[in-house]
Amino acid sequence: VFSFCLWFTLFVLMGVVAYRGLAKISDAEQEMMDREAQIALIAKDVHTHVLDLRRYEKDTFLNIASKGRRDAYLGKWKRQLEIVRKNESMLGELLAKYHPDDFTYYKSTLPYLDAYVDGFNKVVAQIMTGAIRSPAEGNEAIIQYKVYIHTLEGLTAHLEERGQELMNEQISRVRESESETLEIMLLILLAAILLGSTTNILITRSITRPLAE
Repeated sequence: VFSFCLWFTLFVLMGVVAYRGLAKISDAEQEMMDREAQIALIAKDVHTHVLDLRRYEKDTFLNIASKGRRDAYLGKWKRQLEIVRKNESMLGELLAKYHPDDFTYYKSTLPYLDAYVDGFNKVVAQIMTGAIRSPAEGNEAIIQYKVYIHTLEGLTAHLEERGQELMNEQISRVRESESETLEIMLLILLAAILLGSTTNILITRSITRPLAE
């Protein structure tokens, strides 16, 4: 009876370990979705929309002679800037809360964005007054501010890569939890099988030995 109770207890213990292990894995997966995956996605969006700023900058200059088309592209540029600002704000909050070291790097991107935006707006103001009348003149005027947007591209590309790294690290932790849970379950299962086999042998001997005598 004692052996059976012990054997039964081992199986119950295996079930408890499995449940707690799966719960732990589930929590880790949820954390990944709410944090690391979100950071990776927002960082990617920031980089993508920074590239779109350059795209609509060029389109604005190429259409200087057509006020309607020029203003349409300028409006698209402004919308991209709003998206970049919004995403950078969300990214900053997440990094400040969960990854202070990466937040320090993130803050280094902000002055470059401000400098580029300030420079682009100055060129646009010259276009509006008629001081700049051709795409070539627009491109010439923006050259001094190009270093800021190029630097910003590199910084946001790094943030995108870092976001992916954080997500991969979380996935590795989830897999480690799965492996640990599986190992513990196997050990308990082997112990239960060994106990069951030993109990069966002892019971068989206790029956057959008296008969043989």
